Amino acid sequence: MSLKPCHECKHQVSDDAKNCPSCGAKQKKPVGLVGWIFAIFIGFIAFQCTRPGTTISQPLAAKTPAEIAAEEAANNAFKARAAFGAEMIDTIQSNLRDPASLIIESLLINDNASVGCAGYRAKNGFGGTNREHVIFVNGKAKKGADAWNKHCLKGMNDLMELVK
Repeated sequence: MSLKPCHECKHQVSDDAKNCPSCGAKQKKPVGLVGWIFAIFIGFIAFQCTRPGTTISQPLAAKTPAEIAAEEAANNAFKARAAFGAEMIDTIQSNLRDPASLIIESLLINDNASVGCAGYRAKNGFGGTNREHVIFVNGKAKKGADAWNKHCLKGMNDLMELVK
């Protein structure tokens, strides 16, 4: 047991004391072996993260014309579905009493963008919220469970990622 000066009042305090008997200040504990090992480990990780990479990247393989054409067709089909989905949402919003209350819950469109199904919630004229489904088939809107079951259960692409 040795004495050391208090970091607050400079009076002599025992190594074993938790507080200074003169001023009551908590005494700092020295960093132990575990603390130094932890600090070295964190420093090593920080060094590894900031070090420039030494990996060698391989050049990308050239795409064949058929692969490029297929990729472009897929992109064009996605753009057509996205445009159709935006038109559907605009049509739904324009027919609501409170367009700002629209919450799209599901947005499904087939591969060639001829059929789209939307499930949504919106405020009604009394201030309550209704849950509705609308199906767009070749430019015409339909409602009801029969139309949903006929057109929206198979072969549809989920486009909810565009709504968020």
